[in-house]
Amino acid sequence: MKQSRVISLFLTILVLLSCISTNPVFADTTPVIKMEIDKSTVKTGDIISVSLKVENISNFAGYQVNIKYDPEMLEVIDPVPQEGEILNNKEYGSVNQSANDPEKGLLNFGKVYQYLDDYRSDGNPEETGVFGIIEFKAKKAGKTEIRFEDTETMPNGTTGTLLFDWDGNRISGYEVVQPEEIVITEEGGTSGKIEMELDKTTAKVGDIITVSLKVEDITHFAGYQVNIKYDPEMLEVIDPVPQEGEILNNKEYGSVNQSANDPEKGLLNFGKVYQYLDDYRSDGNPEETGVFGIIEFKAKKAGKTEIRFEDTETMPNGTTGTLLFDWDGNRISGYEVVQPEEIVITEEGGTSGKIEMELDKTTAKVGDIITVSLKVEDITHFAGYQVNIKYDPEMLEVIDPVPQAGEILNNKEYGSVDQSANDPEKGLLNFGKVYQYLDDYRSDGNPEETGVFGIIEFKAKKAGKTEIRFEDTETMPNGTTGTLLFDWDGNRISGYEVVQPEEIVITEEGGTSGKIEMELDKTTAKVGDIITVSLKVEDITHFAGYQVNIKYDPEMLEVIDPVPQAGEILNNKEYGSVDQSANDPEKGLLNFGKVYQYLDDYRSDGNPEETGVFGIIEFKS
Repeated sequence: MKQSRVISLFLTILVLLSCISTNPVFADTTPVIKMEIDKSTVKTGDIISVSLKVENISNFAGYQVNIKYDPEMLEVIDPVPQEGEILNNKEYGSVNQSANDPEKGLLNFGKVYQYLDDYRSDGNPEETGVFGIIEFKAKKAGKTEIRFEDTETMPNGTTGTLLFDWDGNRISGYEVVQPEEIVITEEGGTSGKIEMELDKTTAKVGDIITVSLKVEDITHFAGYQVNIKYDPEMLEVIDPVPQEGEILNNKEYGSVNQSANDPEKGLLNFGKVYQYLDDYRSDGNPEETGVFGIIEFKAKKAGKTEIRFEDTETMPNGTTGTLLFDWDGNRISGYEVVQPEEIVITEEGGTSGKIEMELDKTTAKVGDIITVSLKVEDITHFAGYQVNIKYDPEMLEVIDPVPQAGEILNNKEYGSVDQSANDPEKGLLNFGKVYQYLDDYRSDGNPEETGVFGIIEFKAKKAGKTEIRFEDTETMPNGTTGTLLFDWDGNRISGYEVVQPEEIVITEEGGTSGKIEMELDKTTAKVGDIITVSLKVEDITHFAGYQVNIKYDPEMLEVIDPVPQAGEILNNKEYGSVDQSANDPEKGLLNFGKVYQYLDDYRSDGNPEETGVFGIIEFKS
């Protein structure tokens, strides 16, 4: 009966998640579940060992996890995890389950102690350690990831995880840490990378752009051939023969060189290889990292352009337009090709400046209004614009597609032509405005070059993370990242920077946002000085208590008193309090906390203390 009752409890926990309530507990460090991989760079056929680990999970007694992987890149060796250092005590029994879908790349498994009463009564909770080990076999070269992830069959997990304590309750409030990206190379292949580094990504017509070709961690590198594509209307090659770099230039080993440039097609091809490979190899000092060549381009025309490694008909079997060779004369494979950034060319003496969106808040609750101010800075002779804004219509709703007037571009004497359109299904908002009487604006000689030119409001609809972005579309394909700016001559402006706003975090209505921080009265002190640290919360809904763990260097600082002085909040005597503090001066760990005792009285008074200093600690330097 005991076993069947526990199994029933486990299944009930997995299905009826919405019925479970959780109670917050104080902890001195952040509780975490994580995957740790034994290697992040492997070859085809290698085994990747993944250790699943918890840290500071109070009374940990069981789990279920859902792991997503790419079945074309990885193969699960055994869907039943190997035991770890915790959750393996035979005295407490266990209920286990595992399932793997190798077509979808979904691995789900779990385990919970069976005799929870015995585990709890023994009083030795296993709260930190590896609880399971899974192995994957690398199948195919490329980049891939192994991730905790929610699924339809486990929709209410915490990023694909469910943790349970020794009372059978679901645990919440922990952090889920994902592992690193995995790079798989061909069996026996080489890792490392080749890249082009530009000395500038913004240039004026006539400027010289210097491109350094560089390898990093290319084993026994001894030669190369590269094919570079450029736009001959925008750029001109100064000399198709590259200048020497810091490697591949040792005269003792000789060299064979070649270069060719087709200025009509915009194809530059060149290469170099050491001639006396036996000498190079026998010296035993491979040149595996560094710049191996430098090419210069002249900017010819304003606009955006790129310089790219690219395959061609005359070099069809390259690795993205590159061939690398080692000191045995063999072709190297399995490396990464890193392309350079886009280049923005402005007219000689042309316009700089920027356009940006500023949000009035980056943390909001469902139902809140997020105000977005569109602003230009140092845009010469600014007279009009059109912008295309992308948003997630499941997360945000446009209040009015017609922007409110800002502090510039609103002079009635110059008239205006306005337009706006919103597609709430696709989440595309497009609007624009331009002064009508440009001759008058220009002749007055007072250009509006900096300031807010429009304001748009969004309503937060759904909890989660989202973004509002300037973005190009099919209907406005030639914009500068979803923007068009015009000057008082009616010409399009180029060469400015587009600044995107921060990510937005939306919480449920009534949910908690805000922050906790430490403010120092000084950041520069002399030996013997007192440094006063004020602990402060801001916009913490219904704040009633806390526990904090503070790390300091005991060789540098001394705690004056581990009991904090009272602040401006959390000090109402009518509500009582429970306080604790502890200091370990050897380890430099200071832990203290306080919570109101009579919470019913505090709540019924209806005056939550949500912002302010709640404690003060002093350190001696």
